Amino acid sequence: MRTLENNTIADGKSERALQLEAGLAAAQEAWMNVGAMPERGILLLIGPGKNGGDGLIAANQLTKWGATPFVYLLRERNTDDPDWKEFQESEMPYALATEDTDLKRLEFVLNEAALIVDALLGIGVNLESRPLDKQLSEITKRVNQTKENIVKPHILSLDIPTGINPDNGYADSTAIKADTTVTFGYAKMGLYAYPGREHAGRIIPVDIGLSSTTKSTLPYEALELSELKTFAPQRPITAHKGTFGVVTIVGGSSQYPGAVRLAAEAAARSGAGLVQIAAPKHIQTLLTNGLPDAIHQPLPTTENTLDASAAITVLRALDEKKTRALLIGPGLGKTTNTKKFVHSIVSSLSKRTFLNGVILDADALNTLSEIQDWSTLVQIPLIVTPHLKEMSRLMGIDIDYIQKNRLESALNYAKHINGIVVLKGAGTIIASPDGRARISEFASPVLAKAGTGDVLAGVIAGLVAQNVDSFEAASLGVYLHADMGRRVAENYGTAAGIAQDLLKVMPASRKMLDGIEASAIDTFGTNTLLPNTIQSHQPGKQFMEELAHNLD
Repeated sequence: MRTLENNTIADGKSERALQLEAGLAAAQEAWMNVGAMPERGILLLIGPGKNGGDGLIAANQLTKWGATPFVYLLRERNTDDPDWKEFQESEMPYALATEDTDLKRLEFVLNEAALIVDALLGIGVNLESRPLDKQLSEITKRVNQTKENIVKPHILSLDIPTGINPDNGYADSTAIKADTTVTFGYAKMGLYAYPGREHAGRIIPVDIGLSSTTKSTLPYEALELSELKTFAPQRPITAHKGTFGVVTIVGGSSQYPGAVRLAAEAAARSGAGLVQIAAPKHIQTLLTNGLPDAIHQPLPTTENTLDASAAITVLRALDEKKTRALLIGPGLGKTTNTKKFVHSIVSSLSKRTFLNGVILDADALNTLSEIQDWSTLVQIPLIVTPHLKEMSRLMGIDIDYIQKNRLESALNYAKHINGIVVLKGAGTIIASPDGRARISEFASPVLAKAGTGDVLAGVIAGLVAQNVDSFEAASLGVYLHADMGRRVAENYGTAAGIAQDLLKVMPASRKMLDGIEASAIDTFGTNTLLPNTIQSHQPGKQFMEELAHNLD
């Protein structure tokens, strides 16, 4: 954002003009919350920097629209600050934190406010090296305590909630918990990374007049249906099953027979032409019931565990069916034999040019984490789908570090293995070795269930089989998986919903990609890093346009 702002200024637009746009956008969102009842209290918490300046511009605009905002300043603004001068001339009420030593004035206005605007700190503070000071912490604590009121005010943060690191989502212990965050230009990574995401509320990116920059020039973006649909595989009416490719799924064991079954149905429902299940022969009868669509390749076992020689059987099956996507891992188990099997098959894949890619999940990753530089064995497009603990094993790095640096960790590992990394969890990240990344805004306990990861791996494999590029297939898969989770949560609740319920709602989610179903709101609300162009500065118009779009 700093680079984009500097480039815009170099192109001839003043920094003042950018700030006016930001303040106006903040005022519009504030007005949407209380504009119908202007007598309701609006409290603006104003910091000493540019973020506070944005808040003052918003306060002045709200005054022009007939509201009576109250400004609470962390410190006195410079006397030559034009926005502070304008506010003083309006004779609207204000208070200084430096004079409100017991914070009694603050507590009073907090309890009277219908809307609290957080314009205390912006993106210029490194909170990990410099936490919120005592005075600011006391203010943010009291803001958060208003959520315990019988009538709760709406908390609106400007650019990023005070106390959140804009780059990685680190949260100070007293960081403000906003209901809405209006973020200027493009959303900051900290709004999508956890725990910052939990503090941001609804994220609304707004245009502030930056020089035109295409989305492709930015390395990171949020998953957005309108963008992802352009990568969806075509479904010509003249197609046959070979058009949509073959997926071979290797996995299953006595302990986890259902994992490969979930992955197989997910691959089939993603649109793949044929799904082949390669599983230990002693569990084959458990897999055939309820999924007659798939074909089976029984694998040899030793003492109820996959035999190392099974690699030969799988490779023959790949050649026979000209498999486009190979998924290894769901329910595989981790034994000496499976370790030998995984090493053998992974090191043999480069000879099969018809393979679009290999997707490694679950126990395949746990096995490979014990093999140094295993990725050098793979010479075809590679996708790995680890959760946090698996990522820790693969990288040999502490879980806490990865959790605090999810984007950085995913990008580093993607470059290391020269493949796509899907780091699962709240705010799943899809990272490419070329430095690009996409982030899912979705997070719900409905996906914190056994088997949901197997469904995701199956969806991605199915899309790869349909000739979708690995990065796009992983992105589409994560989006579909999240949409399925949303539908399950709506239908069954977050506690009762289970992995197989994802498959029940998958047809509805999958239809979105083909344009059969009009997407009822971009599934997770406003979740794009692209700015929303403000067509008019009249209060309420942007809201009505959003509402009309959502109703469509």
